[in-house]
Amino acid sequence: MTSDQFPDLSSAIASVHLICVDSRSNHNKFWQGYVLLDGTVFAKYGRVNYKGQTHSYVCGNIVEAQTKLQQIVRDKKAKGYMEAEVDRTPNQSINFEVLGKRAKSLKAQIHHLAIDAAIIHEQTSIRFNPEKGQYQTGLGAVTHQTVAHAQTALDRVLYAQESRNRQDLAQAVEAYLRLIPLPVGMSLNPTALIGNINQVETQRHVLETLKTGLDRIAEIRRQIQVELAAQVVEQTERSFWMNWGETEVAGIEIEFSDTRSDCVLWD
Repeated sequence: MTSDQFPDLSSAIASVHLICVDSRSNHNKFWQGYVLLDGTVFAKYGRVNYKGQTHSYVCGNIVEAQTKLQQIVRDKKAKGYMEAEVDRTPNQSINFEVLGKRAKSLKAQIHHLAIDAAIIHEQTSIRFNPEKGQYQTGLGAVTHQTVAHAQTALDRVLYAQESRNRQDLAQAVEAYLRLIPLPVGMSLNPTALIGNINQVETQRHVLETLKTGLDRIAEIRRQIQVELAAQVVEQTERSFWMNWGETEVAGIEIEFSDTRSDCVLWD
């Protein structure tokens, strides 16, 4: 397989998704690895928000491919990469008709979410996915927990600015980027990204807008489930709408310093 060929990753028997944010090395990278049925490890890697490159490791069989993937992941983690949880659910066209009398209202509410999300996208790499009811990025889906941890990171950014500690500022901005990716370009410069009070306030407004949007998604989800409970709906459609807006990860008690794998769901 050449580097410009892209296999069917839906049939992969194992996959790992990693990210690395380090301003000292100008790193804002991702790495994704897949074990394929032919015993190949297919990797996609590059800078966040960019298309990335691909590489295939030809192994003798699936067992050897799994061993190879585990070896690569160990090496990547030793270099500062962190693992993220994966959501492999494909997008599905929206059929509002199954929502009965609430269909028109729910469609309008979801449309307004998409319009308001444009404000968020102006300042971040976040987009709203109406098919899943999620705010999504190249790193994954944003949840209430993501926003809460991002607010903590932003407080650290502000404190580092006030204390004029460049190292603390870099680390705080890195923590923020692991949660709320920004369009950073090819050069990762913490001072240029969130280096002054105005930039902090801009990101604080983004987080407030995200929180409001997530609250609205939760309310729309509640309305959808009420409507589904009141009528007979084909199983596939029911499953689609029951999963709409479901992004939260329950039962997590972890340290903030290592939260990325629990705060995102990959798309």
